[in-house]
Amino acid sequence: RDADDLDRVMGETRLVNLLLHGHTHDAKLHRLPSGLMVLSTGSAAVDAAARPAEVPNQYQLVAVRRDGFTRYARQYSVGQRRWIGDTRVSRTGSDWRDERSAELADVDAAFPPPDRTGGTKADTAEGGKSGDTPADRAPPGSREEFLDRVAEATQVRCPGATITRRPEAGYLRVTQPLPGGGTEQWPVGVIDGPATQSAIDAFAETVHALFVSRDPSVRSELVHGGPAAPGELVARARKHGVRLRSFGEYQGLLDLTRLAEAQRERLANDRIYPAQLYVPQRYRIVSSGDGIRTGLIEQAIQWLSADDARLVIVLGDFGRGKTSFLRQLTRTLPAELPDVLPILVELRSLEKAPALDELLAQHLVRHGVEDINPAKLRYMIESGRVALLFDGFDELEFRVGYDNAADYLQVLLESVTGGAKVILTSRTQHFRSAEQVRTALGERLETRTASRVVVLEDFSEQQILHFLSNLYGGDHARAGARFDLLGDIGNLLELAHNPRMLAFIAALDDERLRAVQGEAGHISAAGLYREIIEFWLAGETARKQHGLPPIDERERLSACTALALRLWASRDLTIALNDLSAEVSATLTGLSERGYSDDEAGHSIASGSLLVRTEDGAFTFVHQSLMEWLVAAAAADDLSASGSTQILATRRMSRLMVAFFTDLAGHRAARRWAARTLADQGASHTAKQNALAIRDRADTAEGRDPAEGLPGHQDLTGVDLRSQDLTGRNLRGANLVRADLRGTRLRGTDLSGADLRYADLTGARMVGGSLRGAVLTGSRWDRAALLGTEGADETATSAALDAAAIAGRDTADVMLQPPTFPRSVAYSPDGSLLAVASHHAVEVIDAADVRVLRILHGHTGSVQGAVFSPSGTLLATAAEDGTARIWDPATGTTRTTLHGHEGTVWDVAFSPDGTLLATASSDKTVRIWDGDSGTTRMTLRGHTGIVWSVAFSPDGDLLATASRDGTARIWDPATGTTRTILSGHQGPVRDVAFSPDGTLLATAADDGTVRIWDPATGAARTTLQGHDSGVQSVAFSPDGALLATAARDGTARIWDPATGTTRTILSGHAGWARDAAFSPGGDLLATAAADGTARIWDLTTGTVRTTLPGHTGGVYSVAFSPGGDLL
Repeated sequence: RDADDLDRVMGETRLVNLLLHGHTHDAKLHRLPSGLMVLSTGSAAVDAAARPAEVPNQYQLVAVRRDGFTRYARQYSVGQRRWIGDTRVSRTGSDWRDERSAELADVDAAFPPPDRTGGTKADTAEGGKSGDTPADRAPPGSREEFLDRVAEATQVRCPGATITRRPEAGYLRVTQPLPGGGTEQWPVGVIDGPATQSAIDAFAETVHALFVSRDPSVRSELVHGGPAAPGELVARARKHGVRLRSFGEYQGLLDLTRLAEAQRERLANDRIYPAQLYVPQRYRIVSSGDGIRTGLIEQAIQWLSADDARLVIVLGDFGRGKTSFLRQLTRTLPAELPDVLPILVELRSLEKAPALDELLAQHLVRHGVEDINPAKLRYMIESGRVALLFDGFDELEFRVGYDNAADYLQVLLESVTGGAKVILTSRTQHFRSAEQVRTALGERLETRTASRVVVLEDFSEQQILHFLSNLYGGDHARAGARFDLLGDIGNLLELAHNPRMLAFIAALDDERLRAVQGEAGHISAAGLYREIIEFWLAGETARKQHGLPPIDERERLSACTALALRLWASRDLTIALNDLSAEVSATLTGLSERGYSDDEAGHSIASGSLLVRTEDGAFTFVHQSLMEWLVAAAAADDLSASGSTQILATRRMSRLMVAFFTDLAGHRAARRWAARTLADQGASHTAKQNALAIRDRADTAEGRDPAEGLPGHQDLTGVDLRSQDLTGRNLRGANLVRADLRGTRLRGTDLSGADLRYADLTGARMVGGSLRGAVLTGSRWDRAALLGTEGADETATSAALDAAAIAGRDTADVMLQPPTFPRSVAYSPDGSLLAVASHHAVEVIDAADVRVLRILHGHTGSVQGAVFSPSGTLLATAAEDGTARIWDPATGTTRTTLHGHEGTVWDVAFSPDGTLLATASSDKTVRIWDGDSGTTRMTLRGHTGIVWSVAFSPDGDLLATASRDGTARIWDPATGTTRTILSGHQGPVRDVAFSPDGTLLATAADDGTVRIWDPATGAARTTLQGHDSGVQSVAFSPDGALLATAARDGTARIWDPATGTTRTILSGHAGWARDAAFSPGGDLLATAAADGTARIWDLTTGTVRTTLPGHTGGVYSVAFSPGGDLL
């Protein structure tokens, strides 16, 4: 209503001609119903925090004429830190000027009307007076301004010439002195806008004709705004004797406007990489240690806005989205850096050249740019007027090896000088390592802060959902349903973390995927994976069609299969480059005749198949399931050709691989092979294990009961059937000597007469079924349960069943759940049990299904620590009640209570051979006990403060202790004497740890430092400084190459113990970091903190892999299972 009132008072009455509106930020021209023009100018008075995020600081200059006005808009670019043109002001969005014609009322006083008297048109065209009329004194319009710009460019082109402006006729007269005397004159016409046929003809028939009448050989020029004119207009002008040029060309630049417009249109219609599907990408900067980031587009724009040379190398495994990134960057750059023209160059279509400008010249020629002057092109690159976005360096040169892959890159980038802006993408596998790229670039990356090498990461699950939502037009429910469906089919969801693979999988019909999910219809998981592999290798073959000579899809599949079989047989996860090249050459024997060296052949397969490069320069398959499919397919081919296969006797198959093989070989053939293998006394236990799984899969796929038809008296010696469901199986008389049956489900299973000597049935559950006549000598039944099993009575006297719980024989124990306040956690050596010290009790938990098996009561004070013996048969605890205890974790009974300390027992440790037990106490002593009997061997005195921590050396010859008295001590546990007193810390010493080889000892103290000592001599090696407060915990990596610390400053640190330098700072906890533990593989670190969370860190990238919330109080202790699969 306010706008209507304003229009009625000011607009309808023609009280004003122009209204400046201060609270609209879109920089556009609006009109009220009366026709009153309204300019939205933004509001400089609004606080920066209250301004719309999309509109930075801006201003407009408005030049008003009697017949209209021109606006000039500028905005401040935060990324470039300077003022730039605001192109939103124009109707096309391509110019920061906007000229409008309008009839303004009552302006004669401000803008007197032009003097209508004067000379004739001929006088005005040549020789008439200028500068005397009001029109001449008025602010210049757009045409006059463009004429001035052309005049300035002409003066630069012809330094000694005299230039006379003829604005009323729209041209310049240029008078150029000749070297031998005399002068030459010619006109330079100006068209303020794109060239048209009528404008060309008008100039030729008036101005050009006037000059021709006096000099028939005159070389008239006509300069126009906008993009370069079409060829037919240029030709028409030439027929008139006029040279037609765009203003860019006239300035001495290449006019790439039409190229840019065609590029914009091509990207707008791109169906393979549409803008609406783009998902902001994750990346990491090589050697920065900053971890994984998100938003590479924004980061690249910031880098390109720098004033010096801009060089960004983007590496990524196949399918990571390198092309998608460059296309989206090309779309985005014009709005963010209007003064930079992005040129997207696909290198696969070009020939190898020694310099960037030559590659760009090839691209321009292919896209119809005719005037390609090398000097002009080089100037435009070095001045930073264009951003060169080169896609697919690895596709420019295929006949290379890893030793010289970076050499050409180094040669190519020698031309990145001045202010050149270059982004180049390449496959990670094209180079031996990311460091090889850095080495090739040499000092460039060190001296140019705007230069970077980045590596693209796979999609996270959140990004997968984002992509699916984009694909389905924002339908989040449909995206979530497809995401869940992918998670139900083999490893499809894991494969979908690769963006290209995700695009392929997402395009599959829902009905086909549901058929695979339900194992119905005409396509199985094996068939789906075949399509995925064929799709991938077909793409790799297609991208390398140019060059001599290509390796086809069939050859790539053969090479991948050979590599998969090699990894399957060796049990290695990766293959070294030399081995890869040798394997490829041995498999593809014809490559040498085509001119491939071993290195070139290996490079071609490694960089163009199903392989990815690891950080250490070795190679592995993009996903384990792809390798398993290749091996299963090879085994199925063997079975079809010869009726047998040895491939499946090598190692245990995963469930997915079992499904692959059964479907690829055919259910009937797979079942026949399984039956023969199970009956073969000479078959390995691995082959029999696989045979049993294949038999089950084939039966289930055909709707049969797997328990039916399996004959008894099977030879299953040593077979590994861990956690298998053997419900209803007929294993009567089966040979199961030394079989691994841990965690099996034996409901109704017939084991009568079976030979179970030395078999391991730890944690087995047997309900019903029969053990009548079974031989149990040496078998293990820890934590096993038998309910209603025939023959249990007659075998109940067997010592092997003492550890099992048998209904009717054993009474139930009442276990009271302790208050939840865990202080310490420990895994048994085999990973089957977890001990949790909580309040006055210890819970013994089945690590497989997280069931509480026993609750150990007896301590009258809080339990401070728990540790298993090396054999796993004993558990030792330390408590606030001044005692330690040794328990039998299988039965939950106390073996012995260790009395003697006169204060809290803080820590407990078994010697490596389990014969000794050491305890540390508040009474300032350490005691060494007999691990079996619990008797005191000796008391170690010498500390003058509380002893917090105790640790045996790996060989058991030394014992280290940490004390509140500010020292650590090294003792001889055999004699109880002090070997060395380690002094130097300026506060209590909290923790001690030996390196795995026993050659180093680390101590952590409240003074914020860690010290590394030589335990043999007691000499200090180095002091690790960096934490801002006390260090609570210290741990060596399994290989001893790294040291982890957790401190009260909320951080953990990874150190190089050899040099004492910090490798990585792990920040993120909001409270004290109290404990740290390496995974068995040494690639992960877990930390526990007072903020109630634990975190798992990826030590390769230094980033958080995951944060584990859920605790309602501080987390005191953290431990990986021996297998590394649980925390």
